[in-house]
Amino acid sequence: MFRSILNSCLVCILLVITGCQSPSQSPQVLQPLSENENIIELESGERVCNLAGQWGAIYKNNRGGVTKDVVEITQSGSEFLGIKTKGNENVRAGEKTIKGNVNATGFENIKAYHSSRGWINVDSQITRDCNQITVKTPGASIVLTRLNEQI
Repeated sequence: MFRSILNSCLVCILLVITGCQSPSQSPQVLQPLSENENIIELESGERVCNLAGQWGAIYKNNRGGVTKDVVEITQSGSEFLGIKTKGNENVRAGEKTIKGNVNATGFENIKAYHSSRGWINVDSQITRDCNQITVKTPGASIVLTRLNEQI
């Protein structure tokens, strides 16, 4: 009985530490600042991923084509913007490629730049350690992986 009560208490403590969110509510529960250096605290007190820095990007289209690039992400508060540093025939170096807002559970209002349609809404996820972003567009997928220290 004591062990059951102890286990229940441990579960309660873990829920408090992770913001009382169960895995079914949000697979993107972030760790506390002390355990994850890629988390920043906004003026509002919300803890979000710090995306600033260089990210290796692998673009795969539905026709089997694969391109690689480096995306430089800048972040101001919860808003971020990614700019290609190498570029290709679709989106040149120095052009914007992804933008949106990061929040405590992941992303909102994420858009990717499409060469013929402009900014389009996309589905996206970020890993709990804030080191990998997956983006799904209607014709492609993009995987961004953090390359270096934050700037």
